[in-house]
Amino acid sequence: MTSVTNIVFHPPFEARVTGDVLSFGISEPWYRSLPISCIVDLELRIDGQAVPADAITIAIDGIDRTIAECRDAVESYWFVQDLAQIHVRGIRVGATADVMAHLVTRIPYIMVGPNMALPHHTVQAERFQVVSA
Repeated sequence: MTSVTNIVFHPPFEARVTGDVLSFGISEPWYRSLPISCIVDLELRIDGQAVPADAITIAIDGIDRTIAECRDAVESYWFVQDLAQIHVRGIRVGATADVMAHLVTRIPYIMVGPNMALPHHTVQAERFQVVSA
């Protein structure tokens, strides 16, 4: 059985292409909502190719941010029931895309050292059907 803390992708595994942007949803891999500032990193590989960080944005509650910009969103939350939309610019895919995500969040109420919150790593790979918007 897979824990909710190990999953970011949920069926149906579907991505959309609009122009040169590939978009798909991910869920927060924790059992409690977290401040958006707890998003530490997101690494993506699409069809085996690493995606540059500057090509990735994450939209939560209608606001599109780079991963670096998430650090400043201390008063905004990623609710467990809400999918975030990942947007990847400048990528070409076919009818399917193999997507691997490595999402790193920090759990602010579990301290593992002086001034250090628990880092939580979630890695998942799935094959997505790609549709044009």
